[in-house]
Amino acid sequence: MLKALPSRRALGAESAFTLIEVLVAAAASVIVVGAASTILVVALHQSSQINDRVQATELGGITMTKIVDELRTACLKEKFAPVQEESTGQVLWFVDTFGEEAAPTQAYEHKIEWTGNASKPTTPGTLVDYRYASEGTWPNFTFNKAQAPTKTILGENVYMTELEKSKYAPIFEYYRYTTSATDTSTTPDSDLAAMHLTSSEKLTSKTAAEAAAVGVSFTASPSDKYLALNRAAPFSTQVSFALGAPSSEATITDGPCR
Repeated sequence: MLKALPSRRALGAESAFTLIEVLVAAAASVIVVGAASTILVVALHQSSQINDRVQATELGGITMTKIVDELRTACLKEKFAPVQEESTGQVLWFVDTFGEEAAPTQAYEHKIEWTGNASKPTTPGTLVDYRYASEGTWPNFTFNKAQAPTKTILGENVYMTELEKSKYAPIFEYYRYTTSATDTSTTPDSDLAAMHLTSSEKLTSKTAAEAAAVGVSFTASPSDKYLALNRAAPFSTQVSFALGAPSSEATITDGPCR
């Protein structure tokens, strides 16, 4: 038996999306997807920024610890001057030793060099330690620069720290004791005065013998060397060569390792 065809009224009663509704839904979908994509991109950028900052902090901290540990063993004996002549803002020459013996049997002369360029202070370089073993016996150690040194990479992707616009701290800065005592309300660092070497100036035998402290400053960047958006981490410290506090007389005559 044949069934009757639905009437025109029944066909028109079926629900359906109009073209305008479809376009509105499509536009809304595009907006939602676009917003979600933007949020995802921002989250990825922030995660990358945080990861780079953490990495730079870890690498820079390891580098600084290595340098400080070596400088803290630089007083071989009383009135010894650890910092050596030829030291500059980019190259630090010094002598240190380590061991449990009262009279050490071995000492080392170090040349820590930053391979960057002071004229391009924000271009990352490498901090390299060249170590020369001593000859002779305590306390008359000598060092033969003709021998092949032991080379150690202390840190990579480091550059000069910006103090203010277009002014950068040297990687190494040297301090001598001031000649006048300070009052008790000041910090111990106030007894030291910076030598302020120019970019081409080197310590002489006289000025090196006066160096009672070394300042170390650098900024560590992540391994990808991407420096934007606060991804790098600055480091700065000062190591004094002292066996005790400086004298408090009106005229200070103390020097390194006293």
